[in-house]
Amino acid sequence: MTRYYFHTRTLDVLEVDLEGTELASDDQAMSEAIAGACEIVADRVKRWQPVGHDIFEVMDDRGSIVFSLPFRSVLKLT
Repeated sequence: MTRYYFHTRTLDVLEVDLEGTELASDDQAMSEAIAGACEIVADRVKRWQPVGHDIFEVMDDRGSIVFSLPFRSVLKLT
């Protein structure tokens, strides 16, 4: 198991996840990031707040960035 840290970046501000979450794979970390971004975006839409340019920067327990996920990427506009 690897511990993944879901840091949130908004422009030049980084909110650090100090706790992290143990997951079995990078794919599972991606699923968690997508689910988290969906929750945050849905909450902002309900409150009439802008989605902005927030990004999850997901790091592993070695300090390597595994991937970045822009919150806007979870929006499905028709």
